[in-house]
Amino acid sequence: MTRNKSNEAGDKPTPTISFGELSPESQALFRKLRAKSKIVENYQKTYFGNTPPIVSVEAFGRRMVAIRGKIVHSDDPNYDWKTPSDFLVSYLKSKLGINWLNQEFQNKFRDQHEVAKWYMKGVPNFKNENDNNWLKPNGKALALLHLAYDLFILDHVGKLPDFLIDRLRAVVSYKSIKPPCA
Repeated sequence: MTRNKSNEAGDKPTPTISFGELSPESQALFRKLRAKSKIVENYQKTYFGNTPPIVSVEAFGRRMVAIRGKIVHSDDPNYDWKTPSDFLVSYLKSKLGINWLNQEFQNKFRDQHEVAKWYMKGVPNFKNENDNNWLKPNGKALALLHLAYDLFILDHVGKLPDFLIDRLRAVVSYKSIKPPCA
């Protein structure tokens, strides 16, 4: 076993082991995990380009996500993000403003902002706590998730100006940038 000179505390050496010192079973497991990691990395790059992935960690009994040097967690103490989709919907709600979204829900359906319609028609499919229905989202849910992910990426790389969120909230501006076939 190889030993490092010291650990962060500086009191005792941190034990390390080289790959060749691992048992053949451990080496095979490590290679398998590395191959899976490569597959995930290739999928991320193929479908999302060179965008940063959602980086999260479970700490203090909560799921926490890094966004451009900040660590965020669910505002609701009774609800934690179990999937990236849970995080993205929560993120979108916080970016657009829960008050703005609730105000849109008060309007008649035909007068609601398109994003509020996506939320109303997409997210209720996922209220069953026992099932992970994010594996089969409908079109409205996909539209909501794509918008949330795009805003997350812009925010994560520091390119999400406030005026863009304001423009997104405006029904007239939002509808004017929609393609005519939608």
